[in-house]
Amino acid sequence: MTSTTHPFTRFFLQRHWRGRPYLISPFVDFMAAGGAALLTLPLLFAFFPSNEEDLTYAQILWVSSIFATLEYVVNNPHFMVSYQLLYDNFRRKISAVNDSAVMRWRYIRAGIIVPVFMLCYFLYAYTSSDESLFGYAIHAMYFFVGWHYVKQAFGVFIVLSAMKGIIYGRIARAVLLTNSYIVWLYSWVSGSVGIPGVDDSTYEEWGIEYTTLTLPIPDYITQLLYGLFILYGVMSALAILLTWRHNRVRPSSTALSGYATMYMLYILSYSHALWIYFTPLFHSLQYLIFVFALKRGQTIEALKNNHTPTTVPNLFRHNRRFILLAFFFGILSFTLLPVSIEGATEGMRYFFPALFTFSVFINIHHYFIDNVIWRKENADVGHYLFK
Repeated sequence: MTSTTHPFTRFFLQRHWRGRPYLISPFVDFMAAGGAALLTLPLLFAFFPSNEEDLTYAQILWVSSIFATLEYVVNNPHFMVSYQLLYDNFRRKISAVNDSAVMRWRYIRAGIIVPVFMLCYFLYAYTSSDESLFGYAIHAMYFFVGWHYVKQAFGVFIVLSAMKGIIYGRIARAVLLTNSYIVWLYSWVSGSVGIPGVDDSTYEEWGIEYTTLTLPIPDYITQLLYGLFILYGVMSALAILLTWRHNRVRPSSTALSGYATMYMLYILSYSHALWIYFTPLFHSLQYLIFVFALKRGQTIEALKNNHTPTTVPNLFRHNRRFILLAFFFGILSFTLLPVSIEGATEGMRYFFPALFTFSVFINIHHYFIDNVIWRKENADVGHYLFK
């Protein structure tokens, strides 16, 4: 038996394991989909105090420095690949969906309307010198980022389950999706919304101070959301168990780890002072395994169309430009450009908070980009993802 067929090798490197298919391999899929987050959080509680007051400066500096470095490798490129996937052959994509007015509208909204609107909003905020507009932009970012996190967790669960022949029925799927929305809404209301005249805490992001978003939300609404949060969590577990019983196919542990990330990366972000540094990394890892699979499918088809004989294409060599651009624009957008702009406008009458602007703009825009790319109606995804 050769080393390439050894079970240990297949577990780490090959796409099939014990009769089940994977995007990359059992190990990589599980760790990237959510397993790494599931394993890291207990270790964080074991080795670091959960309260910020108990953490030493060295501990905070050590963790933040490591993950600030990893942002350049994982998090920032994950934003930039979404731009490439959207704007590459953008005109062709719009014309190719003439039979679907909804998809064409989503492309136009994500690629044109949303970025133009945000540019106008930021321009007005700077020229009007209304600092509250900056705070509203940060609240909007957390609103869409949380929505994006839970929707991605749900999508990962459904897709990775379907790969293994586990299809959730209409009712089960509706319960699981509704649970995702409730997790997002309850978390956002609990963490970002306060009572007028009572909750007026001040925070700071990228040098911009903002206060809690105070909305007249009665206590019973928050209590109702909490009740729905518990109820739909239990109903989701039952939906998974009943589907298992009906189909006689055990749930995918990889898919379950992906679904669990909406709790791990969002709800539990309040449970440990250092966990906030980890969440963008694990979310981006989850995202990038699907980008890898998509580019693999595109590479395989391109090689076949060019009549290039190959069984295992070198994906890094064939997608070198795509990868290098993701790293380059990640560094450019999150560091080089904003730092240079802030340095140039420091001390001037119209200081430009570029770190804040670039970060908020990209985070919000990323939600709308993904809302058109990773849809079952998107022919490119359906055609290439599992090729």
